[in-house]
Amino acid sequence: MKTGLINVWNYGGGVQSCAIAVLILKGQLPVPEVALIADTGREKQSTWSYLREHVAPALKGIGLEVNIAPHSLARVDVWGAFTMESGAVGKLPTYCSTEWKRRTCARYLSSRGIKPRQRRDWIGFSLDEARRIMRLQNSKKGKFFFPLAEAVPMRRQDCIALVEKFGWPTPPRSACWMCPNMNHSEWQGLKENSPREFAQAVALEVK
Repeated sequence: MKTGLINVWNYGGGVQSCAIAVLILKGQLPVPEVALIADTGREKQSTWSYLREHVAPALKGIGLEVNIAPHSLARVDVWGAFTMESGAVGKLPTYCSTEWKRRTCARYLSSRGIKPRQRRDWIGFSLDEARRIMRLQNSKKGKFFFPLAEAVPMRRQDCIALVEKFGWPTPPRSACWMCPNMNHSEWQGLKENSPREFAQAVALEVK
């Protein structure tokens, strides 16, 4: 993968990202120059715990550190995620991935001298996210590599199986504890398994 570009792995903290970590550790993917996760300020603690307990120590063994782009680099907060253009309150569809992740990471990289034209972004979309892959490819907003579609084609369930076979626990789904896209069962799971985060979400809702 010698492209003359800096390979930047956008580590999202979820199932697909954990699978990419395993593929790197197994030598099925090259070691990228940079690994980076955006701190949204409201990511579930399960994501950070999994990174700290399983992924980070293993990657450290091959000399790869997952850097963290702080939420302070975001220029808008949670209230900017919603609109009333249709007459009712609704969430802007790409707000989180754009404002809290992609742009935050871009600012972090720029602050370290890595400009967009110099890098190739690794995105962890799997085969069952073909529309998201096409949307990014058609955007022409950068150079992208999709390891789970181009190098080692896998679907989400394949990713889970790979990680479990490697000996790690089932990876958590990366999400903010106040995500409006969670369904009823996910909210119930948050309430039962992480009451503190559920309480934070309730407190945010009633503000």
